[in-house]
Amino acid sequence: MHGNLRLGFALFALAFFISNSAVPRTVIAQWLEVPIGRDNHGQPLKATVSPNGNDAAVRVLVVNAGAWIRTISVDDLPEALELSAIDLLLTKRTFPPRGTAYNDGDIAGLYFWRWLGSQGFDHVLIVGDDGHDLKKALETNAVAKMGTIPSTVVASPEHLEALLQSGNLAARHPDNAATERRKRADRTPIEVATALAAHYGRRLDSIAYIPSLAVIGRQRLGELTGNQKWNAEANAVITPWLEQDHTTNSGKVPGASTVAGYLVFVDAFDRDGEARARKIVQNVASIGIDRKTGEPVDVVPNHSEMSDSVFMDPPLLAAAGRLTGDPNYFQACLNHVRAIQKLCLRTDGIYRHSPLDQAAWGRGNGFPALGLALVLSEMPSTWPGHAELVDDFQHHLAALLPYQDATGMWHQVIDHPESYPEFSCTCMLTFAMLRGMRLGILDEEIYGEPAARGWAAIKRRIDTNGLDLTDVCTGTGKQKDLEAYFHRTAILGKDDRGGAMALMLATEQGFRDREHPAQD
Repeated sequence: MHGNLRLGFALFALAFFISNSAVPRTVIAQWLEVPIGRDNHGQPLKATVSPNGNDAAVRVLVVNAGAWIRTISVDDLPEALELSAIDLLLTKRTFPPRGTAYNDGDIAGLYFWRWLGSQGFDHVLIVGDDGHDLKKALETNAVAKMGTIPSTVVASPEHLEALLQSGNLAARHPDNAATERRKRADRTPIEVATALAAHYGRRLDSIAYIPSLAVIGRQRLGELTGNQKWNAEANAVITPWLEQDHTTNSGKVPGASTVAGYLVFVDAFDRDGEARARKIVQNVASIGIDRKTGEPVDVVPNHSEMSDSVFMDPPLLAAAGRLTGDPNYFQACLNHVRAIQKLCLRTDGIYRHSPLDQAAWGRGNGFPALGLALVLSEMPSTWPGHAELVDDFQHHLAALLPYQDATGMWHQVIDHPESYPEFSCTCMLTFAMLRGMRLGILDEEIYGEPAARGWAAIKRRIDTNGLDLTDVCTGTGKQKDLEAYFHRTAILGKDDRGGAMALMLATEQGFRDREHPAQD
């Protein structure tokens, strides 16, 4: 009922403005034109949006009347209404769109459909008689697993204006995508983490970074809530691994994902003081020490020339340095970071994924940011190389700040806003900012607001049950060119990688909130 009244008021206010304003029908440059994806030919698909996003506003999207919308002054729109517009050919288009996001089938339709869902519009107004199929699809499907969206078809922009003046849209606001969006946005970090923990971090079938981070996330949730069941469940899946042989004396270096997976034993030792866990960490971290000379290696040879490797090896090496007191592990960590930077760090301060191409893959930047955040959590500030790595960390995140979009997300290709907003890299970058502020090495005045927007954006992309996630890039090795990164599948639904990163972020936000309680 309250939603109906609020939407009716907002649309009445807009109608009053339209009918009484003396502003001529010329394009006013107060609107923003933002890319929301690409079409099947690689051309950007753009939407017209208000420059002042307001999560509390009623959101109305107008389809195929972009030129008409841009004749309205943004400043004269009521604060309770946020209006957006997009022009999209609807003839011969099927909804929900066919194909795999965003590399097969109706690519433009897929971008449009998932954008609609992630925005959680209260109402969609469709101009043109070819809009009836879209209207039916919006009202009978959970758009991008967010919910249905009430819609109205009008014949022309003139009819659109008459509809807005009538205020009849107030009756078309049932519980839908907008309600789900607001429910997601209202959750606390502990509520989000608890929902995620119902699905992620329950198993440790292999030692690899994805299941290990999820198990660590469950441990952190237990610490935040004081509910020992989370810790007991995590310990139950870790304990069998403590009895196994993790020797690396054969000379074969474990794969990068496996090495990062051993962070679960760092966490186990820190929580329970289990001597066996520390021994396992030291044993695996020996990959950073030359077996013949006893000196730190120049680089751990499992990097595959990818920027991911700043996360895969250095945090475990740094943790081994802390647990053993041997600074050779710290030096091996620094050497490895320097080697990967030489391969992958671009002159603009962000990482290409590999030397094969200059593409700044989203997770290919999330990994270095997360990696150094964890390294700097392990390494004492008194160690000589600490200041160098702090400088690296600060410069990388400063270089990434301009690429955060208006919704709070970073994208599949960092410097290509027409690529999709990517879930996992946004989790990793937001975590890195939160951890950097907690460590006192990032300025709260600079990073507090971007981190808050990143967290808010991720909450909107995790369903209320904690299972379905919106647009997690599938597993990705180094690709031969930029286009290949655009074509990596964006997962909508359950995803273990995304779930693990979201658990780490939600608990990190929980720790921040506990240390900095909101002021009344």
